[in-house]
Amino acid sequence: MERVQITQPTLVTRKITRCLHHRADERTISQTELTRAIGSNQSPIQRWLTGEQSIPLEHFLALCDALDLHPGTVIDDAHAAS
Repeated sequence: MERVQITQPTLVTRKITRCLHHRADERTISQTELTRAIGSNQSPIQRWLTGEQSIPLEHFLALCDALDLHPGTVIDDAHAAS
């Protein structure tokens, strides 16, 4: 079976990124702080939070943890809003 990699964000993915971005703004957490918290470079975080690129699962989970969000709730909220 061939693996398919999705790099372009879907509507639900964009809603997830808006939720994460909004939470970071609410908590006044900068992209630099998120970078440190999840151990990534700032460039991908910027692309993820602006919805330019899909967030890999392991980074999504790390971002949720850093922002004190439950991943299931984020996904449910994004799916309900679509």
